[in-house]
Amino acid sequence: MGGAYASPNDFTALFHDLFLSGHPKLIKSVTARHWLRSLFTVQDFASEVGMPWEIYLQVLDSGRNLKVYTKAGDITAFHTVASINPSLGFSVTFFVNLFDVHRSWSSSLA
Repeated sequence: MGGAYASPNDFTALFHDLFLSGHPKLIKSVTARHWLRSLFTVQDFASEVGMPWEIYLQVLDSGRNLKVYTKAGDITAFHTVASINPSLGFSVTFFVNLFDVHRSWSSSLA
């Protein structure tokens, strides 16, 4: 997802501009809304697939339905997850390096 070339701060700034600011500088608002549309619902009715997002439906105790838009990617032992929720105005990005864990696990098998 770009973790090799971008930082969590880069993603936070990008998501804020594209989806949370209301007036994106990089693309038109209509394009941002188009990107957040779901293309189809998965049979469990708890998730949807969009382009390019996986969309998870969360039901709060109050009965309110929320959509959390998530994108994840891997490069060997490096994992990136980004999630946004425009209705609540938040984005979260995680970059995880599992190289040392993978290396020590692999060496224990030798």
